[in-house]
Amino acid sequence: MIGIHDMGGMHGFGPVDTVDEQTFHADWEGLTFALEKLCAHHGVWLTSDEVRHSIEKIGHGLYLTGTYYEHWLHAWEPLLIEKGFVTERELRDRQQAVRDGVEIRIQEPPSTQDEGDALSRAILSTIYDGVRADRELPAPPRFAVGDRVVALPRPVPTHTRSPRYIWGHTGTVAISHGAFILPDAISQHLGENPEYVYAVSFDGDVLWDDQAEPGTEFIVDLWESYLAPAAGINE
Repeated sequence: MIGIHDMGGMHGFGPVDTVDEQTFHADWEGLTFALEKLCAHHGVWLTSDEVRHSIEKIGHGLYLTGTYYEHWLHAWEPLLIEKGFVTERELRDRQQAVRDGVEIRIQEPPSTQDEGDALSRAILSTIYDGVRADRELPAPPRFAVGDRVVALPRPVPTHTRSPRYIWGHTGTVAISHGAFILPDAISQHLGENPEYVYAVSFDGDVLWDDQAEPGTEFIVDLWESYLAPAAGINE
């Protein structure tokens, strides 16, 4: 999807600050992180790509001015409404109650200590171990390490993990990772459609011409349908 979120290679945003920061800047950010893992555990959204695509649609103003976890919250609202977990009216009424300082009492579902401990262990496993997205495919990969490939333009209205700044440029397959769920499909509820994934190396001067730092190399993980053989292409 072409949008403000696809910021790779854009100018005018200043230097990248690499100073180490605290994990959460406020208590609500930690709560937001926990809620995301809880919703994922209960299947509110299937994969992170579903949430990523919702973030891509929040609007340029909100994306540029919002913080990382504010992006999450803005993305959740349409997903929760669409999936029937909350109505638009319920959401707005609760927000107004918070603004008015009304005490909100939450009725938690009954559970035993053992059930709570099991849920905690499951969510901790998701946080530290992740969710397996690799798959086995019967057919061999189309490309091998050392192959020259070109990144295909993907001006699609839906989610894709191919960044715009590599479109049309030629690189070299550095690593063949195996097969993984295709984000473009799973984010649209079209099934897993696994494909082989490759780490593709692009020389900086190929992407940025004489503006690139000497010797710069960019490595991007790309699904097989994002690529074509570079044979016969003018580099």
